Amino acid sequence: MGQAGLTMKITSIETVVVNADIRNWIFVKVVTDQPGLWGWGEATLEWKTRAVTGCIDDLAPLADRVTAARDLLNHPKVRVTGFEAAHGFTYSWQTIAYLTQAMPDRNFVWIMGADNLVHFSRWERWRDIAAMVPMAVYVRPGSGRRAPVSMAASALAQWRIDEDDATRLATLEAPAWVYLHGRQSPLSSSAIRARRQHVKPK
Repeated sequence: MGQAGLTMKITSIETVVVNADIRNWIFVKVVTDQPGLWGWGEATLEWKTRAVTGCIDDLAPLADRVTAARDLLNHPKVRVTGFEAAHGFTYSWQTIAYLTQAMPDRNFVWIMGADNLVHFSRWERWRDIAAMVPMAVYVRPGSGRRAPVSMAASALAQWRIDEDDATRLATLEAPAWVYLHGRQSPLSSSAIRARRQHVKPK
């Protein structure tokens, strides 16, 4: 509740990084829809400045995140939407189940980074995801050794296809998956957002 018993709504959560000699101090400002009503806090975690600010950035309103994604990736074959939120989906398996049932004539492929494969066995109904659509896993920095021997990779080992057969993946019946190698970038989504925030418009 806000001032005078009115309902208060948080409109944005912002971070301010103060560079010091020994560490970076991370302060968080919570802005509300009521004039003059906001709050400050500290979220400092030594040596984890980018990780902390990235997590806080992920708390931005959905509309802001969709707009930022559209600005970042402007391609005629890519459409950024708030589809899952609009349908009230919480888990990936819900989205996949909906899409495969709504459009049975389409060939869907689940694409994820190898860093996600490492912990894929902790996802809600991960075996159902593997059973619904073929999966393409792309190598990520720091996950090249762990991902192929992860719990999920081991459980799905018999359905892994050779990388040379990757072009057939979309037409295969699930479960089927491929582990892809190629160019890698050390940048995280948080780092990309931070970099774009510091780029001055021309």
